[in-house]
Amino acid sequence: MRSIGLFLNRFKNITPPKRFICAEFCDVVKNEMGFKLDDGLIDVRGGVLYISATGPLKHAIYSRRHDLLKELNKRLESVGGDIHEMR
Repeated sequence: MRSIGLFLNRFKNITPPKRFICAEFCDVVKNEMGFKLDDGLIDVRGGVLYISATGPLKHAIYSRRHDLLKELNKRLESVGGDIHEMR
């Protein structure tokens, strides 16, 4: 019979859903920068946040990416999420 520890190991690295991460990032942008970002413009794949917004909007977000990522990761720390890059 297998031990319960082997069974529970598969649940160690559960990450939050993409929709939750997108909603949190939109909230961070709203609080830090003062404008609302549609969560349909954001995609998360492999710990990378992809933004498909217009040029000026994307540039404004990208110029403050370090602060935004730090705040996002602070919010995601309790649920096990980690975003390490923004494109």
